Amino acid sequence: MIPIRDTAPCYTRPYVSWLIMLICISLYVFLEFSPDRLHRYVIYIYGMVPLRYTDPDWAISMGYPIDYFASFMTNLFLHGGWFHLIMNMWFIWIFGDNVEDRMGHGRFIVFYLLCGGIATAIQWLYTPDLVIPVVGASGAIAGV
Repeated sequence: MIPIRDTAPCYTRPYVSWLIMLICISLYVFLEFSPDRLHRYVIYIYGMVPLRYTDPDWAISMGYPIDYFASFMTNLFLHGGWFHLIMNMWFIWIFGDNVEDRMGHGRFIVFYLLCGGIATAIQWLYTPDLVIPVVGASGAIAGV
């Protein structure tokens, strides 16, 4: 079942939720209209490739930069397809405003990134040999 709205009132504007949606949508549109080589580069560098952290020698041989786990956060703003993007943005549109209203803007962004980082870490732990980039805000949005 896909929700179409909520009935909980909000007393503040959800600036952080809007900013997250703006970043995700802008990046997706930019990558869709960019050359295929740039698109793949961004997805592989800023998406979290589990084997990159499981086997550092493999990562070096593949040309991955040492980023000290930055892709555990950057992958939260990339998406694998338009349906993936729409569903994630739909859920943050419906539920993010209420959570942000209750927590406040600062704590909400920390909570969002923490949920996303934990979800990405769990993905890494369960599939340490995966060479396909993990992208998307699904874990962060599930936490919200």
